[in-house]
Amino acid sequence: MEKIKVGLIGLYNKEKQMKIFKSFSDDPRVEVTSLSSLKEEDKEIASKFKLKYYSDFSQMLQKEKLDAISISLPSNELIRAVISCINSNVNILFDEIPINIEKAREIAEIIKRKKIIFLPASNLFFNQSIQYMIQQVFDNTLGLPISLFARSFYRSRPLNWNKNKEKIFEWLFISLTPLINISRKTMSSEINKAEAFITSEYTYSVLNLNFLNNTMACITIGWNECPTYPLAQETLLDVIGTDGVILIDTSRASIRVYSEKNKEMKSIIWDIEEIQIIVKHFIELLEGYEEKQLLTIEDEIASLKIIEEAYKNILK
Repeated sequence: MEKIKVGLIGLYNKEKQMKIFKSFSDDPRVEVTSLSSLKEEDKEIASKFKLKYYSDFSQMLQKEKLDAISISLPSNELIRAVISCINSNVNILFDEIPINIEKAREIAEIIKRKKIIFLPASNLFFNQSIQYMIQQVFDNTLGLPISLFARSFYRSRPLNWNKNKEKIFEWLFISLTPLINISRKTMSSEINKAEAFITSEYTYSVLNLNFLNNTMACITIGWNECPTYPLAQETLLDVIGTDGVILIDTSRASIRVYSEKNKEMKSIIWDIEEIQIIVKHFIELLEGYEEKQLLTIEDEIASLKIIEEAYKNILK
């Protein structure tokens, strides 16, 4: 059977892109052939792993006959790479970066027409404890869901933080997008009202979501330069239903389920990395083994719409 040919565009989030590369390389169904980057030092990485190096991703797309691309670029370069991949009929795995909502809708329309797989590589959304929790709610383990409470704390301020509007929006997007997507999937409903608040120092933000099915979510994100805190980031979630509660610590990929309905308490810890889950899901989508894509560009657009509205309210 012919292998799936994959290329890499950019190493903006180098650690994550290299983990994606390793997960692809470890899968016998895949051959990673090439790397495109404008940075000269990335030639050494291509040479080390015996990848063809291109300074121009357009040339790579033209010459390599790729089935899929993993993109890791800053937002000002991402759109051009995405459009080039779409025009080359190449499926896309990409890191979540804030983009204009009109451009996102335009991309969504094109990939739907061309039947291209466009998967956001959201570490938090694909955390094993999150996926298990969504399935437990879907299986009615908690009875009817009532509310979700999420708290995400960063030990240090965002990179290059200077309180400008662009950085504030980027921080909100990167922090809130996965949590909004998780809330929408958990409650199996769309949002009909959102209210946001941010402190004057822009260190903490609260987003309250009301859903069409009368459920709700409260999301709190924040950062504080606290060098003694043991984790760079910690995200905790509580889901309350009519017949039970789920408590999640995503940093440790652990979950506790208390179900009155099933008269049981479960405590589970996973040791598999999110990147492995993301890449496995992407490969199975490429092979047609999974019909249902767990996270789509439509999900990103729904979250982006909420964040843009919240951002406007915050700046008033």
